[in-house]
Amino acid sequence: MSRSSVCATLRLLFSAALLTVSMSATPLLLLAQSADSARAAKQDAKKLKQKSEKKGVNNKANSVDSTATAAETVIKPHKLPRLFASEVPLAVTLTLNIRQIRKDRDATAPYHPATMSYVDSVGVVVTVPMRARTRGIWRLKNCGFPPLRIKVSDKASKKTLFHNLGEPKLVNFCRNTDDYEQYILQEFMLYRVYQLLTPASHHVRLLKVTYADSATGKVEATRYGFISEDPAQVAERMGGTILKQKGAKADDLDAPRSSIAFLFQYMIGNTDFSFGGLHNAELVRTGMGDIFPIAYDFD
Repeated sequence: MSRSSVCATLRLLFSAALLTVSMSATPLLLLAQSADSARAAKQDAKKLKQKSEKKGVNNKANSVDSTATAAETVIKPHKLPRLFASEVPLAVTLTLNIRQIRKDRDATAPYHPATMSYVDSVGVVVTVPMRARTRGIWRLKNCGFPPLRIKVSDKASKKTLFHNLGEPKLVNFCRNTDDYEQYILQEFMLYRVYQLLTPASHHVRLLKVTYADSATGKVEATRYGFISEDPAQVAERMGGTILKQKGAKADDLDAPRSSIAFLFQYMIGNTDFSFGGLHNAELVRTGMGDIFPIAYDFD
Protein backbone atom coordinates (compact mmCIF):
# COMPACT_ATOMS: atom_id res chain seq x y z
CA MET A 1 0.00 0.00 0.00
CA SER A 2 1.39 3.42 -0.97
CA ARG A 3 2.05 6.17 1.55
CA SER A 4 -0.79 8.27 0.11
CA SER A 5 -3.21 5.35 0.47
CA VAL A 6 -2.17 4.86 4.10
CA CYS A 7 -2.72 8.55 4.84
CA ALA A 8 -6.10 8.50 3.13
CA THR A 9 -7.15 5.43 5.11
CA LEU A 10 -6.03 7.00 8.39
CA ARG A 11 -7.98 10.13 7.62
CA LEU A 12 -11.12 8.14 6.89
CA LEU A 13 -10.79 6.11 10.08
CA PHE A 14 -10.14 9.24 12.11
CA SER A 15 -13.18 11.05 10.70
CA ALA A 16 -15.47 8.04 10.97
CA ALA A 17 -14.53 7.37 14.58
CA LEU A 18 -15.03 10.94 15.68
CA LEU A 19 -18.29 11.34 13.77
CA THR A 20 -19.58 8.21 15.46
CA VAL A 21 -18.62 9.56 18.87
CA SER A 22 -20.25 12.90 18.09
CA MET A 23 -23.68 11.26 17.98
CA SER A 24 -23.58 10.15 21.60
CA ALA A 25 -20.82 11.93 23.48
CA THR A 26 -22.27 15.38 24.17
CA PRO A 27 -22.68 14.86 27.97
CA LEU A 28 -19.17 13.44 28.16
CA LEU A 29 -17.88 16.34 26.10
CA LEU A 30 -19.38 18.88 28.50
CA LEU A 31 -17.77 17.10 31.44
CA ALA A 32 -14.45 16.93 29.62
CA GLN A 33 -14.59 20.64 28.81
CA SER A 34 -15.39 21.50 32.42
CA ALA A 35 -12.46 19.39 33.58
CA ASP A 36 -10.24 21.01 30.96
CA SER A 37 -11.22 24.49 32.20
CA ALA A 38 -10.56 23.48 35.81
CA ARG A 39 -7.14 22.10 34.93
CA ALA A 40 -6.35 25.25 32.96
CA ALA A 41 -7.28 27.42 35.95
CA LYS A 42 -5.02 25.44 38.28
CA GLN A 43 -2.15 25.58 35.80
CA ASP A 44 -2.55 29.33 35.30
CA ALA A 45 -2.65 29.93 39.05
CA LYS A 46 0.46 27.79 39.51
CA LYS A 47 2.30 29.69 36.76
CA LEU A 48 1.52 33.05 38.33
CA LYS A 49 2.59 31.86 41.76
CA GLN A 50 5.92 30.66 40.36
CA LYS A 51 6.44 33.98 38.61
CA SER A 52 5.68 35.86 41.83
CA GLU A 53 8.15 33.73 43.79
CA LYS A 54 10.87 34.43 41.23
CA LYS A 55 10.30 38.14 41.62
CA GLY A 56 10.77 37.84 45.37
CA VAL A 57 7.20 38.46 46.41
CA ASN A 58 7.11 37.14 49.96
CA ASN A 59 3.83 38.52 51.15
CA LYS A 60 1.63 35.44 51.22
CA ALA A 61 -1.66 37.32 51.28
CA ASN A 62 -0.72 39.46 48.31
CA SER A 63 0.51 36.41 46.43
CA VAL A 64 -2.75 34.55 46.98
CA ASP A 65 -4.81 37.57 46.02
CA SER A 66 -2.78 38.10 42.85
CA THR A 67 -3.06 34.45 41.90
CA ALA A 68 -6.82 34.43 42.41
CA THR A 69 -7.27 37.62 40.42
CA ALA A 70 -5.21 36.31 37.51
CA ALA A 71 -7.06 33.00 37.50
CA GLU A 72 -10.41 34.81 37.47
CA THR A 73 -9.23 36.93 34.56
CA VAL A 74 -8.06 33.93 32.58
CA ILE A 75 -11.19 31.85 33.08
CA LYS A 76 -13.78 34.62 33.28
CA PRO A 77 -17.07 32.76 32.82
CA HIS A 78 -18.83 33.30 29.51
CA LYS A 79 -22.40 32.12 29.27
CA LEU A 80 -22.79 30.13 26.08
CA PRO A 81 -25.60 31.59 23.95
CA ARG A 82 -28.84 29.60 24.14
CA LEU A 83 -28.66 28.91 20.42
CA PHE A 84 -25.73 26.54 20.95
CA ALA A 85 -27.30 24.69 23.88
CA SER A 86 -29.10 22.29 21.53
CA GLU A 87 -27.96 20.17 18.59
CA VAL A 88 -31.45 19.90 17.06
CA PRO A 89 -31.64 21.60 13.62
CA LEU A 90 -33.61 24.83 13.83
CA ALA A 91 -35.95 25.97 11.03
CA VAL A 92 -35.69 29.74 10.47
CA THR A 93 -36.72 32.33 7.91
CA LEU A 94 -34.14 34.97 7.04
CA THR A 95 -35.74 38.04 5.49
CA LEU A 96 -33.53 40.66 3.85
CA ASN A 97 -33.03 42.55 0.59
CA ILE A 98 -31.51 39.75 -1.46
CA ARG A 99 -30.88 41.89 -4.52
CA GLN A 100 -28.85 44.35 -2.45
CA ILE A 101 -26.92 41.57 -0.75
CA ARG A 102 -26.01 40.06 -4.11
CA LYS A 103 -24.60 43.41 -5.21
CA ASP A 104 -22.33 43.75 -2.17
CA ARG A 105 -19.13 42.11 -3.38
CA ASP A 106 -16.70 44.38 -1.57
CA ALA A 107 -14.90 43.60 1.68
CA THR A 108 -16.18 46.88 3.16
CA ALA A 109 -19.85 46.23 2.41
CA PRO A 110 -22.21 47.76 5.00
CA TYR A 111 -24.73 46.02 7.21
CA HIS A 112 -28.34 45.91 5.99
CA PRO A 113 -31.58 45.47 7.96
CA ALA A 114 -32.79 41.87 8.28
CA THR A 115 -34.95 39.66 10.46
CA MET A 116 -34.77 36.01 11.43
CA SER A 117 -37.93 34.17 12.49
CA TYR A 118 -38.47 30.80 14.15
CA VAL A 119 -41.21 28.96 16.02
CA ASP A 120 -40.56 28.58 19.75
CA SER A 121 -41.34 25.60 21.99
CA VAL A 122 -44.99 26.65 22.48
CA GLY A 123 -45.67 27.28 18.80
CA VAL A 124 -45.30 31.06 18.80
CA VAL A 125 -43.48 32.69 15.89
CA VAL A 126 -40.57 34.75 17.20
CA THR A 127 -39.08 37.41 14.92
CA VAL A 128 -35.67 38.81 15.80
CA PRO A 129 -34.45 42.03 14.15
CA MET A 130 -30.82 42.00 13.12
CA ARG A 131 -28.44 43.25 10.47
CA ALA A 132 -26.55 41.31 7.83
CA ARG A 133 -23.59 41.98 5.57
CA THR A 134 -21.52 40.03 3.07
CA ARG A 135 -18.13 38.61 4.03
CA GLY A 136 -15.44 36.24 2.77
CA ILE A 137 -12.81 36.22 0.05
CA TRP A 138 -13.22 33.57 -2.66
CA ARG A 139 -16.89 32.85 -1.96
CA LEU A 140 -17.67 36.57 -1.85
CA LYS A 141 -16.53 36.87 -5.47
CA ASN A 142 -17.68 33.53 -6.85
CA CYS A 143 -20.85 32.38 -5.09
CA GLY A 144 -24.31 32.98 -6.45
CA PHE A 145 -25.38 33.81 -2.90
CA PRO A 146 -22.51 35.40 -0.93
CA PRO A 147 -21.64 34.32 2.63
CA LEU A 148 -23.07 36.46 5.41
CA ARG A 149 -22.24 37.79 8.84
CA ILE A 150 -25.10 38.81 11.09
CA LYS A 151 -25.14 41.33 13.92
CA VAL A 152 -27.69 40.84 16.68
CA SER A 153 -28.57 43.46 19.27
CA ASP A 154 -28.73 42.07 22.81
CA LYS A 155 -31.61 44.41 23.61
CA ALA A 156 -33.68 43.46 20.56
CA SER A 157 -32.99 39.72 20.98
CA LYS A 158 -33.60 39.45 24.72
CA LYS A 159 -35.39 36.23 25.76
CA THR A 160 -34.90 34.72 22.29
CA LEU A 161 -32.59 31.99 21.00
CA PHE A 162 -30.49 34.65 19.30
CA HIS A 163 -29.66 36.61 22.45
CA ASN A 164 -25.98 37.22 23.24
CA LEU A 165 -24.76 36.05 19.81
CA GLY A 166 -22.62 39.08 19.00
CA GLU A 167 -21.51 39.05 15.35
CA PRO A 168 -21.42 35.40 14.24
CA LYS A 169 -21.03 34.02 10.75
CA LEU A 170 -23.97 32.54 8.92
CA VAL A 171 -22.47 29.79 6.77
CA ASN A 172 -25.01 29.66 3.95
CA PHE A 173 -25.26 27.98 0.57
CA CYS A 174 -23.01 29.13 -2.26
CA ARG A 175 -25.23 27.88 -5.08
CA ASN A 176 -28.81 26.67 -4.85
CA THR A 177 -28.12 23.01 -5.65
CA ASP A 178 -28.17 19.78 -3.65
CA ASP A 179 -24.42 19.26 -4.15
CA TYR A 180 -23.56 22.62 -2.62
CA GLU A 181 -25.92 21.94 0.27
CA GLN A 182 -23.98 18.75 0.99
CA TYR A 183 -20.79 20.82 1.20
CA ILE A 184 -22.43 22.88 3.95
CA LEU A 185 -23.43 19.76 5.90
CA GLN A 186 -19.95 18.25 5.57
CA GLU A 187 -18.31 21.42 6.86
CA PHE A 188 -20.81 21.59 9.73
CA MET A 189 -19.86 18.06 10.83
CA LEU A 190 -16.17 18.97 10.78
CA TYR A 191 -16.86 21.83 13.19
CA ARG A 192 -18.64 19.37 15.49
CA VAL A 193 -15.74 16.93 15.32
CA TYR A 194 -13.30 19.73 16.16
CA GLN A 195 -15.46 20.65 19.17
CA LEU A 196 -15.13 17.07 20.42
CA LEU A 197 -11.35 17.34 20.29
CA THR A 198 -10.99 20.68 22.06
CA PRO A 199 -13.10 23.46 23.60
CA ALA A 200 -10.77 25.89 21.80
CA SER A 201 -13.07 25.81 18.78
CA HIS A 202 -16.29 27.32 17.48
CA HIS A 203 -19.68 26.09 18.60
CA VAL A 204 -22.10 25.70 15.70
CA ARG A 205 -25.88 25.24 15.30
CA LEU A 206 -27.45 23.72 12.22
CA LEU A 207 -30.29 25.70 10.63
CA LYS A 208 -32.80 25.00 7.89
CA VAL A 209 -32.92 28.47 6.40
CA THR A 210 -35.67 29.87 4.20
CA TYR A 211 -34.32 32.95 2.41
CA ALA A 212 -37.07 35.51 1.79
CA ASP A 213 -36.65 38.75 -0.15
CA SER A 214 -37.89 41.74 1.84
CA ALA A 215 -38.38 43.76 -1.36
CA THR A 216 -40.61 41.29 -3.22
CA GLY A 217 -41.83 38.91 -0.52
CA LYS A 218 -40.67 35.96 -2.62
CA VAL A 219 -38.75 32.98 -1.24
CA GLU A 220 -35.33 32.57 -2.85
CA ALA A 221 -34.45 29.15 -1.46
CA THR A 222 -34.67 26.84 1.54
CA ARG A 223 -31.33 25.23 2.37
CA TYR A 224 -29.31 23.99 5.31
CA GLY A 225 -26.82 26.41 6.82
CA PHE A 226 -25.30 27.00 10.23
CA ILE A 227 -24.30 29.75 12.61
CA SER A 228 -20.74 29.72 13.91
CA GLU A 229 -19.84 31.21 17.30
CA ASP A 230 -18.53 34.79 17.32
CA PRO A 231 -14.67 34.68 17.47
CA ALA A 232 -14.57 37.25 20.28
CA GLN A 233 -16.89 35.07 22.35
CA VAL A 234 -14.78 31.98 21.70
CA ALA A 235 -11.73 33.87 22.96
CA GLU A 236 -13.62 35.12 26.04
CA ARG A 237 -14.85 31.60 26.77
CA MET A 238 -11.22 30.41 26.67
CA GLY A 239 -10.10 33.20 29.01
CA GLY A 240 -8.40 35.41 26.45
CA THR A 241 -8.73 37.88 23.60
CA ILE A 242 -8.25 37.69 19.84
CA LEU A 243 -4.67 38.45 18.74
CA LYS A 244 -4.74 40.22 15.37
CA GLN A 245 -0.98 40.39 14.83
CA LYS A 246 0.42 38.16 12.07
CA GLY A 247 3.78 36.42 12.11
CA ALA A 248 3.46 33.93 14.96
CA LYS A 249 5.76 30.90 14.64
CA ALA A 250 5.27 27.38 15.97
CA ASP A 251 7.50 28.14 18.98
CA ASP A 252 5.25 31.07 19.92
CA LEU A 253 2.19 28.84 20.31
CA ASP A 254 0.99 26.77 23.23
CA ALA A 255 2.23 23.27 22.33
CA PRO A 256 -0.69 21.04 23.45
CA ARG A 257 -3.42 23.17 21.90
CA SER A 258 -1.56 23.95 18.68
CA SER A 259 -0.72 20.25 18.27
CA ILE A 260 -4.43 19.40 18.30
CA ALA A 261 -5.18 22.12 15.76
CA PHE A 262 -2.35 21.05 13.42
CA LEU A 263 -3.24 17.36 13.72
CA PHE A 264 -6.91 18.03 13.03
CA GLN A 265 -6.08 19.97 9.86
CA TYR A 266 -3.80 17.15 8.73
CA MET A 267 -6.33 14.41 9.41
CA ILE A 268 -9.10 16.12 7.43
CA GLY A 269 -6.70 16.90 4.59
CA ASN A 270 -7.00 20.68 4.88
CA THR A 271 -4.03 22.73 3.69
CA ASP A 272 -5.86 26.02 3.15
CA PHE A 273 -4.81 27.70 6.39
CA SER A 274 -1.99 29.56 8.08
CA PHE A 275 -1.97 30.08 11.83
CA GLY A 276 0.86 32.61 11.65
CA GLY A 277 -0.72 34.34 8.66
CA LEU A 278 -4.18 34.39 10.27
CA HIS A 279 -5.63 32.68 7.20
CA ASN A 280 -8.69 30.62 8.14
CA ALA A 281 -7.44 30.76 11.70
CA GLU A 282 -7.59 32.92 14.79
CA LEU A 283 -5.01 33.33 17.54
CA VAL A 284 -6.09 33.73 21.15
CA ARG A 285 -3.86 35.24 23.84
CA THR A 286 -4.73 34.36 27.45
CA GLY A 287 -4.19 36.53 30.51
CA MET A 288 -1.07 34.47 31.25
CA GLY A 289 0.41 35.28 27.84
CA ASP A 290 -0.17 31.86 26.26
CA ILE A 291 -1.08 31.96 22.56
CA PHE A 292 -2.96 29.20 20.77
CA PRO A 293 -4.70 28.82 17.40
CA ILE A 294 -8.33 28.15 16.56
CA ALA A 295 -9.00 26.75 13.12
CA TYR A 296 -12.12 27.48 11.08
CA ASP A 297 -13.47 27.43 7.52
CA PHE A 298 -13.19 23.79 6.47
CA ASP A 299 -14.96 24.05 3.12
